[in-house]
Amino acid sequence: MLILAIDTALDACAAAVLDIDAGRLIAQESQAMKRGHAEALMPLIARVIKAAGIAFAALDRIAVTTGPGSFTGLRVGLSAARGIALAAVRPSSPRTASNRSSAPSMRGMTMRIFRW
Repeated sequence: MLILAIDTALDACAAAVLDIDAGRLIAQESQAMKRGHAEALMPLIARVIKAAGIAFAALDRIAVTTGPGSFTGLRVGLSAARGIALAAVRPSSPRTASNRSSAPSMRGMTMRIFRW
């Protein structure tokens, strides 16, 4: 299962493509920033998808952190994830950044599976 994970909750803008079946991180990018997530996120996601060597249609799910974090940063990540999921006709899954006890963490991105 290929997952696009998006994190804009705190002082970074990050995305990664994970292969859950193989248990590996395929591609990732993270930029430290306090502001500017809206301008940086979509180009960053495009670079990650290109580095992973896949198309958006190959994704099985889009995951996004839901906080804690800045309200604007969270809205940017949630909106991007929802838009990509709708365009690619894929389920999206919000993730809680603070609940580290229930799931593995891949380079700072907490994954707790539940359906949107």
